Amino acid sequence: MHRKRPSAAPSAAMRSAIAILRGEHASYSTLLKTLAGHLDRAVIHAFKPRLEDFSTSLNFIDTYLDHFHHPKEDEFLFLALRRHTTECDEVLRDLQFDHAQSASAMDEVNTALDRARSGGIAALHEFSEVLKRYTEAHLAHMDREETLVIPVACRLLVEEDWREIDRAFRANRDPLFGEKQRKTFAGLFQAAAIELRSR
Repeated sequence: MHRKRPSAAPSAAMRSAIAILRGEHASYSTLLKTLAGHLDRAVIHAFKPRLEDFSTSLNFIDTYLDHFHHPKEDEFLFLALRRHTTECDEVLRDLQFDHAQSASAMDEVNTALDRARSGGIAALHEFSEVLKRYTEAHLAHMDREETLVIPVACRLLVEEDWREIDRAFRANRDPLFGEKQRKTFAGLFQAAAIELRSR
């Protein structure tokens, strides 16, 4: 099938797809920094936080990444790029490896969380360190996507590609940041926001 050359001006579909992708990244960044910051404060001040908040939040992240976000990146954005160029092949392989390892990385976090539930401050400190590593890895992963992948996509993908990508990401049902979840985590976000601003 003949594909048109990329347009010099961003189309509505391109703007929409990128806004959704970056919005999801911003949501993950906020929630992960919130959790890590709240847990760090708990360790510093030697108090045990409401660990069920962490369990629920991490379950949402795990479900959404594995069933919505990562598959849409793999099957639409990354695949479209491979149709047009080989210049991203190495970084796409690395990113998809991260996607494939996402569930096992979350298993490590949940194992540390389980130990924190029944343990003392040492177990809480271990959970904090594991969650911090997980957060840093995901932030670095998203940064590679935004700095190494999206610019190439903007340069090379054509309107048909962007329409497909936009439709795919619009179909996502976001269980993380719907109205019910915003209310559930409002207190945790507020506490973490204060903590993050104070750094």
